[in-house]
Amino acid sequence: MPRLHVRHERHQHAVGHGFFHTASVHLVDQGNSFEYVYDVGAKKRSEVLAPIVDEYASLLGARAIDMVVLSHLHDDHVSGLDRLLLNCKVRTVVLPYVDPVEKLILVAATIVAGNADASAVQFAMDARTWLTTRGVDRVLEISPGPPGQESNPDQQAADAPPDVPPPDWRLTKGKPTTRNADPGEPASTETIPHGTPLILGLGTDPVWEFKFFCYRDAELWEEFATEVARLFKVSVAKLPSVVKGTWVLEQLRSNPLARSNLTKAYAKVVGKGRLNWTSLCLWSGPGTMPDRVHWATHEYAHGGTPGKRKASDDEGRVAWLGTGDAELSDPAVADALVKHYAPLSARYRLASMALPHHGSKHNYNAMLLRELDPVLVYATCPEAKEGVTQKHPAPEVERQVAKWRGMPLMRIDQADANGLHEWVRVYAYP
Repeated sequence: MPRLHVRHERHQHAVGHGFFHTASVHLVDQGNSFEYVYDVGAKKRSEVLAPIVDEYASLLGARAIDMVVLSHLHDDHVSGLDRLLLNCKVRTVVLPYVDPVEKLILVAATIVAGNADASAVQFAMDARTWLTTRGVDRVLEISPGPPGQESNPDQQAADAPPDVPPPDWRLTKGKPTTRNADPGEPASTETIPHGTPLILGLGTDPVWEFKFFCYRDAELWEEFATEVARLFKVSVAKLPSVVKGTWVLEQLRSNPLARSNLTKAYAKVVGKGRLNWTSLCLWSGPGTMPDRVHWATHEYAHGGTPGKRKASDDEGRVAWLGTGDAELSDPAVADALVKHYAPLSARYRLASMALPHHGSKHNYNAMLLRELDPVLVYATCPEAKEGVTQKHPAPEVERQVAKWRGMPLMRIDQADANGLHEWVRVYAYP
């Protein structure tokens, strides 16, 4: 009999141009479940996303969501968050660290997209307060860093909110880095480097591991900061201290030029096609138990056609990788991601991988498929229309995936039958 039997069930929901990934880690013999979500957004929020979020909340019943991970704060990845928080208790939210200048970029993007309101601006400028006022117990920010920046080997239990069932689950992490809070940000802000994994354990057993890769376009940050400082007549050095509290909302209300200046800076710097400046990738896979023999299985269903794949421990393909909108077409960024996840990939290889930015050619790099070697590759995308050239996924990306993987790219559009459902089982023996 196995000492540990873990079932990991994950579902990539068919929401069209957006991303909504839900999963659970379940200890079969003990009956414990850990529920988590990666992104909850779609362009067709009311028509497509809302009913799926409601259905998911209904299936959870009284159970809380233990962790929500947000890859970035674009509307097509977070537009369903408020609805999810209305219907479900969320214990922890993990998101990329966004400094004050990047927050201005988010506000400008919201204005340009025509989605600006007080709630959207507050979310962009102070996500922590926005989340905690909606019942979230804890917010973790993941800071970008070099691929060699790994966790401290001495782990500590993450601060658990009171009365959180089941009491024997432990979510541990490396010791957080020490940094000064930005002006206007609470000193208690908890920020950890992207090399620090969150490890889900039961007693002394590290059951499941969540490891992040946080990409940030530093060059875009500098260009935008320079342009905003020029338009608002402040120095770049003083800009972070100026952009704090309710300053942005007050400027948008009282300064007729504020909205125009923000959109001008956005158009000049970001409007060149550089839409994704910060994005948080997530590797989700079994924890390290070196003194045990493992056996793993992977099953999936997509498009109404069931498929099955089994693997032994040395070729176990059970992990999942979400890439948000990371700019992985840049060889340096793609190489950093591969090196970052190499230790995990050597232990448990990928069963499935979501392509960045819905399969856009501006974010794709064939090297990732060769190095990470996932079984399933998919893109969340709008429905294909006859006679219309598609950007998500790009035709050249679909061709390259078919060439390198020997199987077509899975399209997760808004047709309900095209959702991807996966079942993973991991067995650990003494």
